[in-house]
This record gives sequence, C-alpha cells and structure tokens, in this order.
Amino acid sequence: MCDVFKVAKKICESQKWQVTNLRLQKILYIAQVLSLGLRNGKHLFNAEIQAWKYGPVVPEVYQRFKFFGSDYIPEIAFGENLTSCSEDECAFIDAVANMTKNIKDWELVGLTHRDGSAWKKVYSNSRNSCVISEEDMKKEFEDLWSK
Repeated sequence: MCDVFKVAKKICESQKWQVTNLRLQKILYIAQVLSLGLRNGKHLFNAEIQAWKYGPVVPEVYQRFKFFGSDYIPEIAFGENLTSCSEDECAFIDAVANMTKNIKDWELVGLTHRDGSAWKKVYSNSRNSCVISEEDMKKEFEDLWSK
C-alpha cells in the first residue's frame, strides 16, 4: 500500500503538474474506488476519505495543499522523503491519471456526485466530515464503475 502523498505526487507527475487540490481530491477518490474494485479489495493508500460539499476529500491531503487554492500544486510542495509504491501500484496510479487527464475538474465532481455514489450516500449538508466507508466504495464500484 502506498503513502497517500506518494499517490498524490504520482498523479500530479502523470498529469504534467496541471492538478489543483480539487482535482487531486477527486482523482484520489476514484483511484481508491477503482483499486478496491479492480485489485481484489486492496487499498491503494491508507487514508480516511470524507464526504464534503464538492465531493470526496482526503482531509490530510486537502490541508497540506489548501494554500494553493485553485492554482496547480507544484512539485516542491511534496518534499523529498516519500515512501515508494510498488511497480504495480505505480502502473495503476499512472493508468488512473491517464484515464482522468482529459476530464475537467467539474466533470470529476459530477462523477463523484452521481446517484449511487458512496459520496451521495453519506453526504449531509449539515456536516462536512462524514467518512466514506470501504464497503460503500466497493458498492459504488460494483454499481457504477464496473458496468
């Protein structure tokens, strides 16, 4: 399993450093859902994902990069000491980044807000920290992504 910041960095690298925090959050979520569904229930990273207004968010990643607002996250923001992912994990991350590279940020938001999504199931206007469970992400994969 990868460190969530290593996954984030790989996504940014694969998308030529043209990634905002909003975009990164959606791709991290999609990558986790696809990993759980396509890799026999394996997590790509071990970090909590919460349902926020504009979709799923990994709070620790959001907090680290919120300074950049709607600007692209620069390579320097990641630092040097990130643990490596396996070759298979890196290939998987690259595949997800490639699959999402031509999808606009707000289209990614739409993908995560679809009926049947785990976000839609748990999001509440009154709370910004509803945890999206592994079971709900697996169900989302089965209902929306595997078809």
